Amino acid sequence: RKGGHLLTTADGRLYGIDHGVTFHTDDKLRTLLWGWAGEPLPDEALTALGRLAVALGEDEPLTTRLAALVTPAELAALRDRVAALL
Repeated sequence: RKGGHLLTTADGRLYGIDHGVTFHTDDKLRTLLWGWAGEPLPDEALTALGRLAVALGEDEPLTTRLAALVTPAELAALRDRVAALL
């Protein structure tokens, strides 16, 4: 990712723009935000990832909504990536 792929809100929230890699099923090298390379994830990010992992559980509302938009393999790839970050 590049810095231009981020949106910052007035209240300081940071949003990344996805360009088709989050749900991709191929295990391939992904780009990263080099400004944070080698840095540990902050506690706030780990907490958010933990909440996302729970929300991606079977029969959760987010999972149901995503299942209508992506394939089961793509959803599994997302779950795997979240787990790897935790």
